[in-house]
Amino acid sequence: MLSNCDGEPWTAALLRLYRMPVPHAPAWRLAPVVPREASEQVRYELDVFFDHQVPYPSATVFEKLDGLLMRLKSTHSLLSIRITGSVDQIERQQKIASTLATTRAARVQDYLRSGAGTEFPIELIVAEPTHGETPEGRALDRVARISVVALRAKDPGARQ
Repeated sequence: MLSNCDGEPWTAALLRLYRMPVPHAPAWRLAPVVPREASEQVRYELDVFFDHQVPYPSATVFEKLDGLLMRLKSTHSLLSIRITGSVDQIERQQKIASTLATTRAARVQDYLRSGAGTEFPIELIVAEPTHGETPEGRALDRVARISVVALRAKDPGARQ
């Protein structure tokens, strides 16, 4: 049985999860750069959810992140990437709340960067819970929210 110095097996297991590295994302690169006048700004947003008191993403989260990476391949310039980690009302009352929220956001960041062909800045933010005390509200607060603003080549067939 896992245990830390206080004899709390759950805490010891969580500490192991905090240190566990994420798998590598599929290799991806940005599209070739096109002139600014031939580009359009796009925004991609994605929420990935976590289990209660768990900082490590599930397999479903990695699948969603892979979908985001596929979209990013069509862009040629990343203007901003913001990942906001959050905890639910119950997690917020514990000593590890800030660390848990930060770790959730950092795990997503690590995965996005692991397959990238280039470095890019990512802003990590910790947010307070915003949903109610219901089970559904708490589930919505255990999240890492990803917002990407990028440039991609305009679709030549699209109307202006």
